[in-house]
Parts: sequence; structure tokens; C-alpha cells
Amino acid sequence: MIIKNLSHSEYHKRPEIGASDLKQFRLSPAHFRYWKDHGTEETDAQRLGTLAHCLILEPEKFSERFCCGGKKLNWTKRDGREQKMWQQDTEMEGLKVVYDHELQASEMMDKSIRSNEFAKELLTSNGLVECTVLSEVLGAQCKCRPDRLVDSGPIIDIKSTRCAHKDFFSKDALKYGYHIQAALYLDIINSERGHNNTEHFIIAIENEPPYGVCIHLFPEMEIELGRHEYRKYLTLLQECMEYDSWPGYPEKPQELHFPRYAFDKEFMNLFNETAEI
Repeated sequence: MIIKNLSHSEYHKRPEIGASDLKQFRLSPAHFRYWKDHGTEETDAQRLGTLAHCLILEPEKFSERFCCGGKKLNWTKRDGREQKMWQQDTEMEGLKVVYDHELQASEMMDKSIRSNEFAKELLTSNGLVECTVLSEVLGAQCKCRPDRLVDSGPIIDIKSTRCAHKDFFSKDALKYGYHIQAALYLDIINSERGHNNTEHFIIAIENEPPYGVCIHLFPEMEIELGRHEYRKYLTLLQECMEYDSWPGYPEKPQELHFPRYAFDKEFMNLFNETAEI
């Protein structure tokens, strides 16, 4: 099922399980439960990303969602404290306050994306912006909200980042579970469409000058890893819900394993020689 024109708050209030829910299980069920009950504070990078998303995908809705606050002041001083109180009051009324430096950066991000011909084609093809798609996965009702879903075409997600180069962004993709999100989105939308031919693209846009753009897609192995992970967490979530039990980390001591790149060739040769003695 596809639902159009559902707000962000309405989407997050829906009971179906989404990728954001499942990624919390990478730490523990207890972390998921706390996140679900309390939420998290929005970071400056997330604020900028939200603003850039609106300007890139739905510029006509900017005035409905944002309010310009001018130059951001020092909140430790009197006039800054007054600005902070004004921002809190404004956001209580449902408008997110953005400041000059954030608006300028997001405008440059929008301009940079539209200068990339492949990205421009993806963003201007007929399709839906931030629609909600629902489907059953492993017996559970699940949901997704792609940034853009091209008619009979690919899923588009826009990610703001400090570095869009593939060698660096791949680390962000693993750290933030973008492969989990991609696999779940593909399975939900392919189920809705009745085939397995949908592609998934990430448009990575840097949030600092020169606001570089790089378009990424996950190879089959990375998608299969994401699928393996989301199914594991989905099964665990169903078990936790059934027994209303949300355990944290293991109680027994855990070995700390460094990634392979932490061990240079010289050390490995020395270590292997020592181990053979």
C-alpha cells in the first residue's frame, strides 16, 4: 500500500516497523526501547540535512515547515538567550527555525546536486516525494519512506555527509546502517510492485564546501548483508514484544576485536613469527 502526503510526525506515529526501529537493535533491545520512549535530540548536522532535503525535494513547502531566524547569536549572552527563547516558542508552534548559515549551506547543496546531470534526472523524473509504503515482512507490518520513488523506477535517498567520496562514504554507510535501510526499502517496494527489479540509489551531498556530490548504489553482497541484518533484528523485535523483555548488553566480558586495517604488515609479520615460536 502506498500512502501519499503523510507528514513526518504522522509517519513516525504509525505502528508499523521501519528501518530506524531496526537499526536501534544493532546496540541492544534496551537501546531500542529507550529510543522509542524518549527519542533523541536533533544534531546540527541533522538539522542541516532536514533543511536541505526540503529545498531539494519540496521547495514549495519551505514556508510551511521552516522559519528564518537571521544570524545566529551567542546564546550565552542576553540577546542570544532571547533568540533561543524565541526559537523554542516558534518550534512549539510547529515551525523549525533555521539560521542564515544553515540556509546558505543548504542552498549550495541544492545547487550542487542539480549541477550533477544524473542526480538531476533522478530528481526530475515523474515520481513521489516522501511517500509512505506499507508491506508485510516476515509476518510483521513494516513501513518505509523513501526520499523519492520514481514511477516504475528506482528508490532515491539523499544523504548529507562530510565526505561523499566512495572510499569514505562506504564507512558512513556501514556505520549508520544505510545497507539495512536499502534492503528493507527494496523488499517493501518490490513487494508492492510485484517484482524484484527496483534499483536503489543514494545521492550523497557534502554539507561543507565545495559541496561535492557522488551517487552510490550497493552491490548485491552489501544488500544481502543488509537483508540478513534487518531480518535478524525484526525477528528479535518480535520476540521482545511478545515477552515484553528488552535486554541490554551481555553480562559476561566481551573480547574487543580491532578491524583488520589496525594491524599493519610489519606488525602482522612480527606477530606471526612470534606465534610460531
